Amino acid sequence: MTNLITSSIKHLLLLSFSSLFFLHTNAQRRGEGHERNDNRGRNHQGSINRNQRFDRSAPRNYGQASRQPQRNYNNRGNRGPGPSQRPQNIRPNQRYGPVRVAPRPGYGYYNNAYRHRYNRAPVYSSRNPGWRYSYLPARRTVITSFPFQYQTIHYGGYGYRFYNGTYYRPYNNAYIVVAPPIGLSINILPFGYRRIYVQNNPYYYYNGTYYDEYENNYRVVAPPVGAVVESIPEGYETVTIDGETYYSVDGVQYKPMVQDNGEIWYEVIKNN
Repeated sequence: MTNLITSSIKHLLLLSFSSLFFLHTNAQRRGEGHERNDNRGRNHQGSINRNQRFDRSAPRNYGQASRQPQRNYNNRGNRGPGPSQRPQNIRPNQRYGPVRVAPRPGYGYYNNAYRHRYNRAPVYSSRNPGWRYSYLPARRTVITSFPFQYQTIHYGGYGYRFYNGTYYRPYNNAYIVVAPPIGLSINILPFGYRRIYVQNNPYYYYNGTYYDEYENNYRVVAPPVGAVVESIPEGYETVTIDGETYYSVDGVQYKPMVQDNGEIWYEVIKNN
């Protein structure tokens, strides 16, 4: 009987020591785990986790602003006219960056008169090379009054009236729509201009007029041979040579060219 009691007590003591050892071991493991987590947090302090990397509200620093020009798009979402490659050789006076553009015009030219308000998006037409500028008065159009505020530009002895990329020269007691003279400068580009490149040189194009940047202004230059544009001014003439159709306006001859998307654009092949 005494031996049985002694054996039971030893068994109970052994179980107690085993339980205490098990609890102590688990406590050590948990402590080591917390320490490893703390070390990992210290080692990765200042790093950006995956969620923070795509946090749009966090401030961003991309370093020096890119000087690559932004590609222009027309109202139908297609690419702008002409080669869209970025020039590889850029002269110091050919800077890139935001350009000054006039607001959307408030008047359109319909039925031989100006109508308030310009709200029609140009629609491509393979049969009309001047489809994009159909809301503007054609070359040699004569008007007697201006229902809008124009800008007066004195150049070559004339006081030109300028509005939305269209130039009006005094003509008797009225004004006639003409191409601007080479060298004339404006301080803001018309709404709807297109940036094109010819032999890696950038130009700004609108309604048959080509500009480059000069002394913080936009200077009228001669149409560069090889320029490809999607539309030419209204008032053009059709010329047929050896069975092929060409278009002539402002002393410039254009050749139709079929683009990859099936549209017909116009290349400057001769400049008088």
